[in-house]
Amino acid sequence: MAEADGKIVGAIYYTRAKVVDGDKVHDIITFGPLAVEPTLQNAGIGRMLLEETIQLVKEAGYIGICITGEPNYYPKRGFVTCDKFGITDEAGENYDALMALPLNDEAFQSVHGKLIESNVFKDCENETELNAINSEFPAYRKIKIKEGFLMILDNYFGVVEEINVENYMVRFWELLIPAKRSNEMIQNGNEPKVGDDVLFRWKTKEEAEITQICKNLL
Repeated sequence: MAEADGKIVGAIYYTRAKVVDGDKVHDIITFGPLAVEPTLQNAGIGRMLLEETIQLVKEAGYIGICITGEPNYYPKRGFVTCDKFGITDEAGENYDALMALPLNDEAFQSVHGKLIESNVFKDCENETELNAINSEFPAYRKIKIKEGFLMILDNYFGVVEEINVENYMVRFWELLIPAKRSNEMIQNGNEPKVGDDVLFRWKTKEEAEITQICKNLL
């Protein structure tokens, strides 16, 4: 866990896993999710959680980590796609999001086969328990956009609440963030209105830049 001012602002969760190749079973470890308070993302919290826990995993004697994660983020931390090691998911498939980080290069050379995650993930499909957990959190506006993600690469998703000439106030979770239109939006004549769903670029404590107006499909 990561804390700031007595509040939990980030967490990473590890579970045991294995790579199976016929009769050969290699014990490894996996993690997910790696979560950071949305309003504090891009502040280095996720990186610190990852670096600290990777060292703990190495000290615990594990030879490697396999994950399904964001292909634009984890390669910066040393992860490479599992096809480099002959590792697939349980269905025998491979894709960019399936990645591995060897912690013992010599030992990890012998790891090949199918990644089998912990059975604990099957419990995550209990809809009754999930609804009970969700009921403990504040209700937020439900949206559906064709882009599909609440955070797309270096963009965030928000709602325009106020406009004063070229000054926009964008609601992002509990924050109201001042923003300007991007140069591209100005050149194209795109002007957000109050209530519009938008994508914006933003670093903590800096003014944001609106990059796109999104169509809410609900």
